[in-house]
Amino acid sequence: MVRRRAPPAEPSSTDWHMMTQAERERARGTGSWSWQRELVTCAALGVLATYLAGFVHPQSVLARSVAALAGGFWWFPWQRARPPAHLEPVVTTAHVATAHELVLANLGITALTTDLFSFSNTLELLRLSNNGVSSVKKDIFAGLTNLRMLYLDRNKIDSLSSQAFRKLQKLQHLDLSGNMLTKISSSVFKGLHNLEMLSLGGNRLKTLPDRAFEDLLRLEHLSLNYNEIERLPPDAFAGLGNLKRLFLYQNKLADLPDDIFNPLASLQVLALSAAGAACAPNALHAHFLK
Repeated sequence: MVRRRAPPAEPSSTDWHMMTQAERERARGTGSWSWQRELVTCAALGVLATYLAGFVHPQSVLARSVAALAGGFWWFPWQRARPPAHLEPVVTTAHVATAHELVLANLGITALTTDLFSFSNTLELLRLSNNGVSSVKKDIFAGLTNLRMLYLDRNKIDSLSSQAFRKLQKLQHLDLSGNMLTKISSSVFKGLHNLEMLSLGGNRLKTLPDRAFEDLLRLEHLSLNYNEIERLPPDAFAGLGNLKRLFLYQNKLADLPDDIFNPLASLQVLALSAAGAACAPNALHAHFLK
């Protein structure tokens, strides 16, 4: 008794998103996207076009044949280049419950809903870069209790809830760069005791609240470059005893308090523009030349 082998299963739209380029190339040879079928279809269309054209201009068979083949082979790579309808990109959370990394970048997402990630407690990395998100609301990431890396860069965020990140106790890396923030709450980073890297560069911040980073006891890298910061309060960097790298260049600093860098006992790199350094000779002397 001879058993016929079952045809390979076609990848789902979710599987397609998770495939590497090599895996996608292999998928092109399975199911309804078989290149053999496309080639036969291409040839059939060419023959049909030649046959039909014979009734119109019977004297130009050669020209018609060349045109038909050219048209068929134009159609062939175009069909190969685009995925079939069942593999078109979609935003889905069908497999998020067991995923460790989720990339939803460059998808034009404009809003985050409270239930989108509510059951994804295994997720460790979430990338929402380069979308159109305009705000981050209270407890929007509440279900992501194991999240370690969160990328919200290059969106249109102009407001952050003071309790947007409070449930992310294991978060180590938070990227909010390239947004439209003009201010942040003094409590927006409260409870993020394991955060090691925070990027707020490329926003429109004009100042910082007192002790905004006080709970970030393990923070090593803080980027505030390319903002519009004109002044900083004396306690702006309170609690950052572990900070090693601070980037403040490309701002509009006119003055800095003399003791502003005193809490930064571990600081190794301080990046200031020429104007920023000129407005803070006492602060620099007090910290680096004492």
